Amino acid sequence: ASVLRIQRREQAKRQNPPNVLAILADPVYDAEDPRVVAVPKSAPGSTAAPQIGQGGPSRPSPANVGSRSKLRDYDASLPEGVALTRLIFSKHEADAILATVPSRKVLQAIGFSANLTAATNAQLSQYRIIHFATHAVINQARPQLSALVLSRVNAKGEQQDGLLFLHDIYDLQLNADIVVLSACQTGFGKNIKGEGLISLTRGFMYAGAKRVVASLWKVDDSATATLMAQFYKEMFVNGRRPAAALKEAQKYVSEQRRWRSPYFWAGFVLQGEWR
Repeated sequence: ASVLRIQRREQAKRQNPPNVLAILADPVYDAEDPRVVAVPKSAPGSTAAPQIGQGGPSRPSPANVGSRSKLRDYDASLPEGVALTRLIFSKHEADAILATVPSRKVLQAIGFSANLTAATNAQLSQYRIIHFATHAVINQARPQLSALVLSRVNAKGEQQDGLLFLHDIYDLQLNADIVVLSACQTGFGKNIKGEGLISLTRGFMYAGAKRVVASLWKVDDSATATLMAQFYKEMFVNGRRPAAALKEAQKYVSEQRRWRSPYFWAGFVLQGEWR
C-alpha cells in the first residue's frame, strides 16, 4: 500500500508515452540455434569471443529446461555450459500480440534484436507497455543476481552479454503503464528487513512502471503464449483495464480442456496500480 501511494504521487503529473508497445521476445541463446548464420571456425591463433563471466563478475550459467513441455526459466545453480532451450511459443505469443496492437506505434525486438541493447535503450520510455517473453533467472538467495535472459549471441554466433540484471532494471527510466514479464517466477524475491521484497517486480516499479504482470511459479511455454495473446485481446479489442483483462484471459485458458489445471493459468498476477 505504501508503494502504491508513492507511485500515485510521483506519476500523477506524468505525461502518457506516445507509443503503445515495445515487445522483446524469442531471444537467441546460443550459437547452435538454427537462426545463427553459419560462419567459418576461428583460424589458429585467432582470438575467440570472450565467454560471459570472463574478465568480469561471475554470472549465472544457463541450464536445459527440457524439450517437451518447456518452462520459461532455468536454474542458475546447475552446471556451466548447459544450453538454454529456445521457447518456440514465445514467438507465437509475440505474433499474436502484434496482430492485436496498432502496428504504427510498436517496437518489435524479436530474435537477435531482443538483446541487452534494446532492453536498456532510453527509447523504452516512449512506450506505455513493455513486454518480455523469455527465460528468467531467479536467485532467491542473492536477488540482485536475478535477471531476464535476452539474446546471448549475435547473427554470426558471437557471444554477447544477454542478462538484464536487477541492477540494470533499477537504472532504467520508464513511463510504462504496464510491464509484462512473461517468464517463470518473475514475481519471486527475497524479503529484506527494512527494505521489503527485492525482486524483478520491484525493479521495474522503481524504474517507473505503474503495474507489473509477473508469475509466481514455473509457467508452461504453450499455455503462457495463449494466456498472453488473450490478455492483449481483452485490453485492445474488448477494452478492458489490465486487471480485468488478466482475469478474463485466465478464465479463457482455464476453459481449455488441456489447460484446466490452475497450474497453467493461475500463475500470473498483477502488482501495482489495479485501477
